[in-house]
Amino acid sequence: MIALKFLIGLIVLIFLVTFAVKNLEEVTLYYYFEYQLGPVPLFFVLLASLFLGAGMIWVIATLEQMRLRMTVRKQARQIKYYEQEIQNFKVKDIVGDPVPPQSEDTPEEGSSPESVDQRNEISNP
Repeated sequence: MIALKFLIGLIVLIFLVTFAVKNLEEVTLYYYFEYQLGPVPLFFVLLASLFLGAGMIWVIATLEQMRLRMTVRKQARQIKYYEQEIQNFKVKDIVGDPVPPQSEDTPEEGSSPESVDQRNEISNP
């Protein structure tokens, strides 16, 4: 495997060197507001634009990968929550969810325990 990596690296290096030798012409780069850079070898301009484009693609891919990881973490939390909910429902089905019977001694919705005591005194003289 190491020999294969070395061979691929050597082929890429030979390609870059021959590319540079064949493109030694000097060019001047013109920018806005009459700014110019040059003269620089043509191979340098081409390789710089290649590496700049690869770097921009790498940054975009890294940001997208981070976004996807955040989505996966969020969905994993949701799955864990819903699995817990399913487990809670299974336990309620097995054990049952008994509802305590309503008696006159237990307070009704919206009433206080004192009002129940007063009603019991009135109904039981």
